[in-house]
Amino acid sequence: MIKHARVAAAAWSMFRIYRRVAAGAHIPYTDQAMMPVTEDETQTLELFTHNHSAREAVDHTRKVKTLTSSAGAAAAAQGLSEFA
Repeated sequence: MIKHARVAAAAWSMFRIYRRVAAGAHIPYTDQAMMPVTEDETQTLELFTHNHSAREAVDHTRKVKTLTSSAGAAAAAQGLSEFA
């Protein structure tokens, strides 16, 4: 019976926390970890420069972004048409 009471108390406590969080959902919350990474940060943050694989991943992402952007796609199409 004591175990059931403890479980019920813990569940009630979690529910109260949930209600407080849900009630404050309209308050905007930002955190540095949730902010998008800017272009200059990929050159300075250790996460992106720690090893060779990380640097290659950043370079690959930049290449894909360039190729899939509208200006990059047009430039890539021009480059490919030169060889046709």
